[in-house]
Amino acid sequence: MRFLSALFLLSSARLALAQASGTFVGIVTRDTLDHRLSGIEVRIPQLQRSVRTNDDGSFRFAGIAPGKYAVSIRAIGYEPFTTFIDIKSGDLLDAELTLVPVAVSLDTVRTVDRAKPAPPLILQEFESRRRAGAFGQFLGDSALRAHEDDMLISFLSKFHGARTVSSGTSTFLASSRPGGNGRASRDRVAGCLVTVFENGSLIYPGAPGPPDFAHIRAADYSGVEFYVSSVEAPAQYSRSGTGCGVLLLWRRQWKRDTTSAKRVSP
Repeated sequence: MRFLSALFLLSSARLALAQASGTFVGIVTRDTLDHRLSGIEVRIPQLQRSVRTNDDGSFRFAGIAPGKYAVSIRAIGYEPFTTFIDIKSGDLLDAELTLVPVAVSLDTVRTVDRAKPAPPLILQEFESRRRAGAFGQFLGDSALRAHEDDMLISFLSKFHGARTVSSGTSTFLASSRPGGNGRASRDRVAGCLVTVFENGSLIYPGAPGPPDFAHIRAADYSGVEFYVSSVEAPAQYSRSGTGCGVLLLWRRQWKRDTTSAKRVSP
């Protein structure tokens, strides 16, 4: 009887551990057009665990204890990638991780041409957080330039923790998690719309309404940051907003374009 009781207690402990842990799955792509990469190593350094993507670019980590973890990818021909995940008890977290190809260095060619103006100083803030592996998801200039004829919503909809909300011909960005302080309802859009900053200035919440990303071109921006919650966002961008995540847009300053992000009243 004692032996059977011990086996029962051990099985119960294992069952409780399995229920408390979470699972992290996803795919690795080389762009937002779903071109998947196989044989890529995905690592969770804090757990000293790593897996390689399958032929379809998919990967899976099971039995992860609840908590926040860094996820990193280093692959030849691509920029180092780091993001963060928040595992809840019993969670199944699904993500798409997009790698940015590294530009190939060619032999030096002597040319005479007008010098390209340097990026604005304001982008240093974006680059410092991206390179430091801060909480958040980042899109750099090279990724945006690769498909600059697309509308910005085609990129934003790929962010983990974000979802699109449509109203007529307009499309807005909302958090896929419940919560928020209810400001989004004032714009008569069903969803927890994210707070939006452009070049450090708050543009939503505010008049005339949330940005319509279905009519904003990727070509107009050099950097994008998305934070699933205001807690993860930089302090200067987390004090006010909808409480439904934070989106930071960094406009291309060296391009002659005097238009601003198009906002509509849904």
